[in-house]
Amino acid sequence: MPRAQVLTALNSGALIVDYNGHGAEQQWSFSDLFDGNDAAVLTNGGHLPVYLLMDCLNGLFQDVYAEALAKSLILAPNGGAVAVWASSGFTQQTPQASMELALLNEFSAHPAEMLGLMVLHAKSGTSDNDVRRTWILFGDPAMKLRISAAAPPPVSPAPPRPPVPINPPRVCPHGVSCILEKQ
Repeated sequence: MPRAQVLTALNSGALIVDYNGHGAEQQWSFSDLFDGNDAAVLTNGGHLPVYLLMDCLNGLFQDVYAEALAKSLILAPNGGAVAVWASSGFTQQTPQASMELALLNEFSAHPAEMLGLMVLHAKSGTSDNDVRRTWILFGDPAMKLRISAAAPPPVSPAPPRPPVPINPPRVCPHGVSCILEKQ
């Protein structure tokens, strides 16, 4: 899909934008299908979607010399994203896809849940430490996605989920509260 078609589709508004493929810190694909310069000119301000970026490095926020695509989408002046779920590292595609499917299933089964809770459940289902540790939610984890009244209800009630175990906080250096993570 040429760049102009991608921009037109993104500007038309969506609830979720889901990109799967190769990526680098500031772009989708190695052919630069979409990048931070494109994010800056998005005009979908009235319809800010959640971006699921299932590629490498689009969430590399800690680079002081460049702006990650996830950050560019959040900071776009006339559009962009309300939230971005992206990786800050290199990971393998198979566990990425599995975790993405888990998140989409969470959204389908529990559409009124907080986005952060859906992400937590999706991440808890992967045994790949690199995928679990590098995917970051940029945005408010307490946010709930607004679904239009025209959206059909789920076909059947979702089965209850087991709670995700939360480890007790510990004191980290400099008095910062941390959460222990299973190894």
